[in-house]
Amino acid sequence: EEMKAVSLSSAMETVKKLEIKLTDFAKKHKKEIQTDPAFRKKFLEMCAPLGVDPLSSEKGFWKNMLGIGEFYYELAVKVAEVCLAS
Repeated sequence: EEMKAVSLSSAMETVKKLEIKLTDFAKKHKKEIQTDPAFRKKFLEMCAPLGVDPLSSEKGFWKNMLGIGEFYYELAVKVAEVCLAS
């Protein structure tokens, strides 16, 4: 029982550290994440194994961190531009 508690505590500490590192990375590279599709793809690939999908919701932490609402608006505009151009 004590071993399970220690393992759980260690796992929670690791997740917290990953959250902090991911947050720092997102803050530092916010512009690239928003504007560079290749960089954004790599960022999403980095997030996926952690079970984090920063583009899945317009609410919460990632909206404030990355401006997700703006991302979807800009994406819709780009899609419309491509459709009109073709």
